Amino acid sequence: MAIEPTLITDDAVICGYFGDRPAQHIYISPDKKDRRYIERANEYRAYKFGLLAKGFLAESFAVASNNCPSCNLCVPLRMNIAEFAPSNSQKKLTKSTERLTESIVTKPVSVPVLYELFKKYLNKRHPLSPMHDFTEDSFNGLLYSKNVMILLVKGDDLIGYALIDRHENSASLEHIFYDPEFKKKNLSLGKYLWLKSIEWARNEDIEYLYLGPYNASPKLSYKAGFSGLEVFADDIWQKLNKDRSYEGPNWQAMVEAEGFNLHP
Repeated sequence: MAIEPTLITDDAVICGYFGDRPAQHIYISPDKKDRRYIERANEYRAYKFGLLAKGFLAESFAVASNNCPSCNLCVPLRMNIAEFAPSNSQKKLTKSTERLTESIVTKPVSVPVLYELFKKYLNKRHPLSPMHDFTEDSFNGLLYSKNVMILLVKGDDLIGYALIDRHENSASLEHIFYDPEFKKKNLSLGKYLWLKSIEWARNEDIEYLYLGPYNASPKLSYKAGFSGLEVFADDIWQKLNKDRSYEGPNWQAMVEAEGFNLHP
């Protein structure tokens, strides 16, 4: 059965990065009517990663483009793994976590502690996120659309995890959740999980690790602290220039180039 992509436009919500303006997205789903995501996972991932290479953003088995009415500051971001070199502070961060244990799961499964940590993280760190509405079933759908999970454990307690989707020699780091109440001197769980995801990608010979959107807001500007980054700007992937103010791509033109008519 051929993939029959479907276009979905969501309602405008308050932007999670700039709280003074609305945000809206247009999603291209590989086959909303079919929904056999597990059986057709390889087909859907091939379609999805083909669009990520064109500058779209990952959203489970679908991809997203922005349709924000008053702002276009988000640019797609990815890392050329071969170009990444940890900074001195990142090397120090890795050494400071010797008593933490990480494990890699290639077939994520649902257990209650994952959902509990997801809710705890959102309540503290992203109170405006539309993901607050996720039921446990919705969360499980998010979980099963990924094929790699990196778990971070201290003693018997899960304190964080990263959800990654992989297709061939490309991967997408799509979500990181961690215990916002966990305290350890000189330790950022979010950055540490980034570094472990990059380490996994290097060990797996991943060429590009897609990293979602980038903008200058405090919630995303930390991404510029990693090397080997590229942004999709001016219709091409190019090395990130930290001193440049970027404008997002022409999202509507990108969607229409995939055969969708936004103005019937």
